Amino acid sequence: MKNIIYLSVLTAVTVSLTACYKQSDILGGGEYISDKDYGLSEDCYGELISTQLKPSDADKFWQENNLPKGTTKFICKDDKAYLPSKVTDCQDNIIVEQSGGLERFKKDSGINKNNVRFFCQNGKAIPSNYDDI
Repeated sequence: MKNIIYLSVLTAVTVSLTACYKQSDILGGGEYISDKDYGLSEDCYGELISTQLKPSDADKFWQENNLPKGTTKFICKDDKAYLPSKVTDCQDNIIVEQSGGLERFKKDSGINKNNVRFFCQNGKAIPSNYDDI
């Protein structure tokens, strides 16, 4: 009986929270930048990048990180976003110029598409997810 009450309360809370989001926000359109391969884009702190305000969070993000306007594919290194073709490893070597490129670096460092953020510590890439912030 306790489980049924708990499940009912959990369902009610979940439904009420999802009512706060527009369908376009959840599906990857509308007010946030998105990538066709990965869905909604998040900045280096795990926040969705809004296009609603002027200047938008997206405009500020691209400017602060010296990225071309419209960029949705980037790698976060030490809390700064870089184009995949420009990001360096922890010895300042451009990753895509190394054997295996970015995919090998991500695999060797334990970084996956949901974890495109790393820090350099003692010359080694340490993957981080947004929950660590």
